[in-house]
Order: sequence, then C-alpha cells, then structure tokens
Amino acid sequence: MFAAAPGVGKSTLALALALVISKWKRVIWFLLVISPDKHSHEYIGLYSIIEDIDNNFAEERFGSKKGAIFKPVTRDPFAYRGEDWGRYESTYDPKTDLSEKEIRRIIDFAKLVTNASDTEFAAKLGDYLDLDEFARFMAVTAWLPTLDSILGPGHNYFVYLHAKTHKFQFLPWDLDHSFGQFGMMGGQSQSENLSIHRPWRGESRFMERVFQVGAFKKLYLSRFDEFSKTIFQPERVHRLVDEIAAAIRPAVRQEPTPRLARFERLVGDALSDPRAPVDFLIGPGGEADPRFLGGGGSGH
Repeated sequence: MFAAAPGVGKSTLALALALVISKWKRVIWFLLVISPDKHSHEYIGLYSIIEDIDNNFAEERFGSKKGAIFKPVTRDPFAYRGEDWGRYESTYDPKTDLSEKEIRRIIDFAKLVTNASDTEFAAKLGDYLDLDEFARFMAVTAWLPTLDSILGPGHNYFVYLHAKTHKFQFLPWDLDHSFGQFGMMGGQSQSENLSIHRPWRGESRFMERVFQVGAFKKLYLSRFDEFSKTIFQPERVHRLVDEIAAAIRPAVRQEPTPRLARFERLVGDALSDPRAPVDFLIGPGGEADPRFLGGGGSGH
C-alpha cells in the first residue's frame, strides 16, 4: 500500500498504534521520490510503503503459506447468499487460491450469522471467529477511530482464515483517515459522538450480532480498557508523533510552504486548532478519557 504526503505521518502513526496489539506486525518504509531526470532531480513527493498481505506474509507470521486471505468490501460481512460461491467471490476478493473447505467455511459462517438463533449464534461464534483477535481489532479500530473501514463503508481490512484453527482473524489496512479525519462520514465531530458499544455507522447484522455476544463484549471492553492504559497513553502517542515527525521532516521541508507550516503546527507543542488530532482520546488531566470506557456510561 502506498500513502502520499500529507497522509504519510497520520497513516504511519495509526499503523504503529494498531499493529502493536496483533501478531500481524508489518514493515513500514518511507520513500522519497525524486524525478529520474539527471538534470532536474525534482522532488516529487514523500510516500509510505506498507508490507503487502499475502501468503508469504502469512508464512513469516505463522510458519505456513496455508490459510486463506481475503480483502472484503461490504457493509454487511458474512451475509448468507446461498450455496453458490460465485455470489460471494467478488465481495470477499480472495488473495489466495481457495480450497473447497475454505470456501465452505465462509458460506457456513455466513449461514450462522444470517440464520442462527441468538442462542445458537452465541454458542458457535467462537468456533468460527477468533474472539480475542477480533476484540483487539475492534478495540483499536474504535480507539483511533477510523470510519473509512469496517466501521463505515466496510473496506480497508483483511480477513485471514487460519490454517490450523480454521478461525477468522481481522487485520487493519489503509489507516490514512484515522483520528476522525474522514469527511464522508462526518469527520472528527461525528467520530467523537460514536459509542464504543456501537462504534460503526449504519446497519450491519454481523456487527450487531457479534456485539450482543457476552463472551466477545467482555473481551472487547477488556482490551479497550487495557489499550487506554498502555498503547494509547498520551505520552506514548506524542513520543511516536515526535519519532515519525523527525523521520519525515527532511522530506516535508521540500513540500510547498503551506504544507510544511501545517505539518509543524500539527506536530508541534503550540497548535492553532482548538484540539490536537489525538486530544479527543485524552481527558483534561492528560489521562485516557473515562467516558470512552465500559461501565455505567453511554460509551460516547
């Protein structure tokens, strides 16, 4: 995946925060693009390159190229569409060759999500979905928050079907609209008003049903609380901002003057905006905002 300035720093920060909670560690490179013209050597732009998700990637993380990788695009994942795989293929966009068992696993899970009673769904969900990995994925996605994702249009994530456990895992992708910076879904103000108990926009039977399962909800809120005290601590976030800013500042200096000024304003201590891009996660005393955590509050 490529991300161009000014989204480079934001997407890198979001990935650095998101990937620390998962087995799916990825390499991020910064790429300074210069014109090949030997006379001009004109600066073209700063890009980030994110390690691709394929079976080679799976082999490095899990020791095997086996297992299936999908990149779905749908607001309602795992909706049952009958027994014909052709009705699912374009939606799930498989990145690996699929066996009949892997195809069957998708269809069977879709049937469970769509048709099972609440009791059956709660009892069998953990047979198909890696609950802890999905709790981690959803907690960090809601924390960022990034609505250009499974929380909104229903894209920018991968699904891995583990070769040994035969359970589905979710992992993030393309986080350049994190921290509420996705205007198509209302921007930061809309993100701040979402509830952690229902962090997505619109209707999704899959999300509605999963969040009603007590075993998952307990894991999700536990991970949310854990991350608020660890990876999303203000000092850690600001340290990452400083590290990323130092790495890309020489390239940003070659950008147009207004872009450089905005960059320095956003990463500096003195911000002209009333709230920094990450401050809506932080309480007035510098602590993680308790309004976002589970318990008696609304979770908004």
